[in-house]
Amino acid sequence: MGNRGARSEYKKVAEERILYLLAQIGITTDKEFGKNCAKTVKALCLRHNIRLNKEQKEVFCKGCFSVFRLNESKIRIKTITKNRKKLIQKRIVCNFCGKETTSNYSK
Repeated sequence: MGNRGARSEYKKVAEERILYLLAQIGITTDKEFGKNCAKTVKALCLRHNIRLNKEQKEVFCKGCFSVFRLNESKIRIKTITKNRKKLIQKRIVCNFCGKETTSNYSK
């Protein structure tokens, strides 16, 4: 039938490794190292079916895996109305590939 306990152990190890790599992305100043960490995080998430939360998704670009920094990327914030609710919409535009990452927050 298989060893079902081993899957959960591998998933826990993968989650710990993802948190460690995201911390390294926040610390590093080297662009290539950050890009490699982001690619590893994405691969671990796909392999072990792990979802990142909203703050973790905003660390790197989903198109080219470059790391977003406050002084390098364009951040646009505006207020929108969706389903009769006021929301704050945050858009981050990547300088390298031009992809926009959008996230909504409640006001």
